[in-house]
Amino acid sequence: MDTICVIFLTILFIITFYPFWYVFIASINDPMDTMKGGLSLLPRVLNFSAYGVIMKDKEFLNSMAVSVLRVIIGTPLSVLFTSMLAYVLTKKELVAYKFWRKIFVFTMYFGGGIIPTYMVYKSLGLIDNFAVYIVPSIISVYYMILINSYMSQLPKELEESATIDGANDIVIFFRIIMPVSVPIIATIALFVAINHWNSFFDSYLYTSKQNLKTLQAVMMNILNQYQTASLTDTAHPCNIFRQYKNDGYNSIYNTDNYGISVCTKIFCFRNYDGSSKRIIIKRKE
Repeated sequence: MDTICVIFLTILFIITFYPFWYVFIASINDPMDTMKGGLSLLPRVLNFSAYGVIMKDKEFLNSMAVSVLRVIIGTPLSVLFTSMLAYVLTKKELVAYKFWRKIFVFTMYFGGGIIPTYMVYKSLGLIDNFAVYIVPSIISVYYMILINSYMSQLPKELEESATIDGANDIVIFFRIIMPVSVPIIATIALFVAINHWNSFFDSYLYTSKQNLKTLQAVMMNILNQYQTASLTDTAHPCNIFRQYKNDGYNSIYNTDNYGISVCTKIFCFRNYDGSSKRIIIKRKE
């Protein structure tokens, strides 16, 4: 039985890991060679020029910094405030206890909509502000319910003994409840961090400054350009990407186009002449 489990988990690991591995080897393989297809386990022609390109792209680096800061700042704050709310709602002696629980659950099913939400954010000064990534998501009712369910199962004797020793609610929360709730806290922290990292829609709606765009918003913009160009341009998709004029190359047919992959922004390529099916590169003089 153990052998079957090992084989099954090994196969499952390969299935889930291989797409990430393929993206990596494609990123360090020569882009012209990658376009031929047939790449499987190892790069055929080792080439790190793609990483050189993105390291020169200030927009890409800035958006990555914004996303990293969002995760670093937003995750601990969200976990802290959500956990504090969950702990408070374990106290059935709280005034209007049932009312508050129903109010929070109500917000899970009903919202004001995009336009009213935008107006509220604008009145709070959150539009074109980094805080728009942090403040609105600082408390999640869904995660609060999960943490609340975990904390409600903890022995009441833990709090009672601490109260006898003179500890107040704040001390009990930070020194007793939080340490014994590490499993659920770590799980929620992982979920929150992934949500922050993958989020792009709020960047589209609430920020217009380019220096506040997250990495995912920039990537989505590239994807939208690709999808739009695929409907209007019969040439190769390489022609629809951002211009890079400082890399030392000009195309004979399309001036200064030096693209990057729609999926990871790390596949570099030169221009493609769709009619003659040839790659044409000309060194800048």
